[in-house]
Amino acid sequence: MTTPPPADPNIPPQQPQYQPGAQQPQPQPAAPLTVEQDISYSGWAYVLACLGWAAFIGPLIIWLVFRQRGQRVNHEGKEALNFGIVVAAATIIVNIVFGILTGVTGPRFDWVNGFSAGWGGWWIFPLLQWLIIVGIFVVALIWGLKGKSTVAAGGSYRYPFNIRFIK
Repeated sequence: MTTPPPADPNIPPQQPQYQPGAQQPQPQPAAPLTVEQDISYSGWAYVLACLGWAAFIGPLIIWLVFRQRGQRVNHEGKEALNFGIVVAAATIIVNIVFGILTGVTGPRFDWVNGFSAGWGGWWIFPLLQWLIIVGIFVVALIWGLKGKSTVAAGGSYRYPFNIRFIK
């Protein structure tokens, strides 16, 4: 058996050339999550489901990325995603309704008379809107932290109020 001549150190190594008909190696599936990772990602899905109108984005990303790698992330991620959709919908509906109420009853400007106060109590609608949005956030955060702690203890958490869009 003959040995190839030594490579010249002054010539850079060549990339392997394309061979017609050669197959590219297939990508390998991702490794399953460890138990600790499964619990951690499940818990984060619950905590991220409290972010107002964007509440569904965090749980959606976690569920889509890790659902096939961990059974717990699949189950708990769906639960958190459903609640995130509910929180986002509630936040958007409150903002639309109170935005309309404030616009209808609030101060007005016209070019002839200038600025008029409109109904004197118009300021109550933005205040109520703010209180309801903060209330939604606080409830979602409390339930999310409770879900994270339940999952960390090895259990499964179900929100007291949830509409399960994704089963």
